[in-house]
Amino acid sequence: MLIMIFLVTSCGNQTKEVDKKQGNKFTNQVEAHTKLHTDRKNGDVFVLNDMAVKLMEQSLRYEKGSFDRDSLLNEALSYSNEALEKKADFYYAYLNKANILKELGKYDASIKTLEELLKVKKDYPEAIFLMGLIYEKTGNMDKAKQKYKSALKAYNNYLKTPMATEQDKTNKDLVLLFIEGKEKSLIRINEQIKENPENSNLLIAKQIIERFNRAEYFKNF
Repeated sequence: MLIMIFLVTSCGNQTKEVDKKQGNKFTNQVEAHTKLHTDRKNGDVFVLNDMAVKLMEQSLRYEKGSFDRDSLLNEALSYSNEALEKKADFYYAYLNKANILKELGKYDASIKTLEELLKVKKDYPEAIFLMGLIYEKTGNMDKAKQKYKSALKAYNNYLKTPMATEQDKTNKDLVLLFIEGKEKSLIRINEQIKENPENSNLLIAKQIIERFNRAEYFKNF
């Protein structure tokens, strides 16, 4: 696929060091993120979530709409639901569930799941971006544009936090691709590459943008 599905395994984003003595405003976020991964009560939930991800990855080997693909996706959905039954605020499972429902063509249910996720984890950029993609897929361009702008704002804020990774920077570039269009995105990326030619994140983003065909993408979305 040109643009990766947002599959989230239990490892999550790696946390950068934060100087708590300086009263860093992100300390609470870091502590909450760390607690999620260190609390032994979450062990079973992580296993269920990862099983859903593995099954969804396996489903990509089969043609969309085929019996084998849908069977794997429905099994993955059951694991995601079980994870959420055990931990109702486990946002990784919400995002994976939304992706599974989207792959099954259940767009309304996917949007509803993302709305539930955003109640648990406000301004989660991947969730907002995925909502925009689903709205565009279903022909609601006004809502899609709103979500893309909201996702960009959320990524800009998230990239200031200790949890942000290089992947988040690439995801932000993808959001800009849907907002700006291919030509403007290429100009912007090329200008950034001139300033930082060794940045692998920018080189990857450029390759994605160069191959991007909006109509083809949503045909296969």
